Amino acid sequence: MMQIQDYINDRLFIQEIINDLERNGYVSGGKAFTMLRDWSRELRNISGLTGKTKRVHAELVGKDNY
Repeated sequence: MMQIQDYINDRLFIQEIINDLERNGYVSGGKAFTMLRDWSRELRNISGLTGKTKRVHAELVGKDNY
C-alpha cells in the first residue's frame, strides 16, 4: 500500500514535469526530458525485478503448478 509521503512525492514530481513542459515544451535534454527518462528507467527496473521474481518462483514450484 502506498504511503501518504510517497503519494505526495510522486505528485510533486509529476507536477514539476508538467510545469517544465508548460514553460519550455518537450526539449531534448531539458529538465522534463531528463526527469521522464529517469522515471521510465526506474519503472523498467522495478518491473524487471518483478518479472525475475516470477520466473524464479515458477522454476521453484514447477511450471505446471505455477
